[in-house]
Amino acid sequence: MNPELAPNIRAGMTFEEMLRENVENNRILPALGREEAYVQERLATHRNPHKPILSKRSDGRWLLLKEERAEDGSTFLINTDLTLIREREEELLRAKNRAERLSRTKSDFLANMSHELRTPLNAIIGFSEVLSGEYFGALGSQKYLEYAQDIGTSSKHLLLLINEILDLSAIEAGERLLNERDVVFREVAEECVSILTGETRRNSIKFAMSTPDDLPALYCDSLALKQILINLLSNAIKFTPKGGRVILEAGVDGKWFDVTVSDTGPGIAPEDVAGITEPFVRLESDAYRTQEGTGLGLPIVKSLIELHHGELIIDSEPGTGTRVTVRFPLSPSG
Repeated sequence: MNPELAPNIRAGMTFEEMLRENVENNRILPALGREEAYVQERLATHRNPHKPILSKRSDGRWLLLKEERAEDGSTFLINTDLTLIREREEELLRAKNRAERLSRTKSDFLANMSHELRTPLNAIIGFSEVLSGEYFGALGSQKYLEYAQDIGTSSKHLLLLINEILDLSAIEAGERLLNERDVVFREVAEECVSILTGETRRNSIKFAMSTPDDLPALYCDSLALKQILINLLSNAIKFTPKGGRVILEAGVDGKWFDVTVSDTGPGIAPEDVAGITEPFVRLESDAYRTQEGTGLGLPIVKSLIELHHGELIIDSEPGTGTRVTVRFPLSPSG
């Protein structure tokens, strides 16, 4: 452990002499620039050992020194070389710091780009609505009207994608803070359902909501709850064939407040269930490929429910539909 001491070690040599030999030859990095203070501190711990000492040497080694007092009054020392472990820890720490810097860079980039992209997109959407609404007179050719509508539709889809990417990025970066309070679930649910009424009518979807009268207040962030419900309901409506059925249910199960959205859509194969909560993953079957989407709806739901210390459960089988449950803890602590 101390090969440099070999020429000078002799019978009867004191611990202080060995210590000073190491310090004077700059072998102990924590002693550099404060040699005498280090010697006195180390002598004090040697006379009254109570905890291990981690020491870095000039050759790059890390030694863990553990001294103990024997029954006869003597002191013995266990010297453990932790160099490989410390190098691995430092490597992991450097990787962690790099990842955090990259994450901050990504978040800053997305925050800046959000403004740069949202502003012109909102302008494009506004102008397309003016054109498709023919507010200042007829456009002439029917094709112009169709093009204006296509521009508006494409811009809204791109704006939705940008918003969802930013939402997910904010959650991953820990920048999405929850404003939790007691929420009346049915009030939030009815608001979400009213937003999606047009979609259910266009797709001829039969919709039902089932909540018991004695349902307790849900302690959560109401905006996050609304985003969860809209994402789950719009997914169910989008992928359920015309004439199908979508049901929104809520209830208490033990320590959980469960919210479930079920549909009579095409269902999901067991091997695909785990992957659909990953960002940008979209199912490849014909029933799903024909529908537009960002592949971020369920990842956002999963991230938001995990912020509440809850769970996301997906039950599905091809041909029988899908049942998605988000479980909020009843107790505020989670």
